[in-house]
Order: sequence, then structure tokens, then C-alpha cells
Amino acid sequence: MERVRDTKKRIIDSAIECFSKYGYDGTSVNMICKSSGISKGSFFYYFPTKQSLFLEILNFWMQDVDRVMEETSSSSDDASSKLFRLAIVLLDIIISGEREISLTFEFWNRALHDRETLEKIISMFERYRNYFSNLLSEGIRKGEFVNVDSKVASYTIVAFALGLLIQKLFAFEEEDWETLTRKGLELIVRGLKG
Repeated sequence: MERVRDTKKRIIDSAIECFSKYGYDGTSVNMICKSSGISKGSFFYYFPTKQSLFLEILNFWMQDVDRVMEETSSSSDDASSKLFRLAIVLLDIIISGEREISLTFEFWNRALHDRETLEKIISMFERYRNYFSNLLSEGIRKGEFVNVDSKVASYTIVAFALGLLIQKLFAFEEEDWETLTRKGLELIVRGLKG
């Protein structure tokens, strides 16, 4: 069983490297097999198609973020503290390596050409916006935040995160992304508190 997990992990790690470096269309099953040191038969034992592997990577990333959001939402912290806890997740994405950011854009690009990937990306954004909307509604009910349209505010928070991610990818100068993220989030929370 351990060997199965190791082989599958090697395939996934190699695929992440290849997809982030060469894109989905520029990566072949042969490249992934060569990079991971496995046969094509082994590849197809674990993944019926390159697409299924790509979607498994996306699912894995989404599950990781969902887990952190669930832990945060079930905590007894106030809404603004929960919002700041999520900044840590945001920071991890933004200050992550170029490989992860490149792969994120590859998921988005693939969504433009593949219905299944598009549906997963749409579902992901809907979950995150709903999460923030519910968190903001809770804060409004408890008097922590001014009465704002929580749906509009949730779109704004997600747009803030995506905007930082895009800027990080195209940054010509080295920025302190941790400070930028914290200050930006503080600015949003201050506005929500009135």
C-alpha cells in the first residue's frame, strides 16, 4: 500500500512540475512518465487520462483550502478574526513559489477550454464567495460589521485575493507580499467595521 501511495505521489509531483513549466497542452503523458520514472502502464493504472490527473491535482488543492476554511468557520473566533485567519491561507497562495502560481493560471486557462475544469473552478469560486458572504453576514448580525451587502463584499474579498495573485505573477520588483496582503485586508476590514 505504501508503494502505491509513493508511486501515485511521484506521478502527481512530476505532473505539477510539468504542468507548471510547460502548461497543460505542452505536457504529455510521456513527459510525466519520464519525469516520475514510471512506465505508461503504471500511469494509466492510477489515472485513466492526463485530464483525470490534472483534475485530481485541482481537487487536492481545493480540498486543502476547503479544510482550512471549514476549520476557521467552526472556530469560536469573531468574524473579523476569522477573516484575518483566512489571510494566512491567502498569504500562502500569494507568497508560494512561481510553480504554484503558474499552475493556478494553468487551471484557469484550462477552464476556458474544458467544461469539466470550468465547472470545478466555478464551484470553487462559488464556495469561497459563499463562505465569505456567510462570514460577513455573521459579523453584521453580531454588530461587528456595518450593514453592507455581504454578497458584494464577498466578491470584493475574492477579487482582492485574485488581484494580488495576478500582481505577484507579473511583479517586476520584489515586494513584501505578506505586508501588502495584511495591510490590504486591514483596509477591507476597517471599511467593514465602519
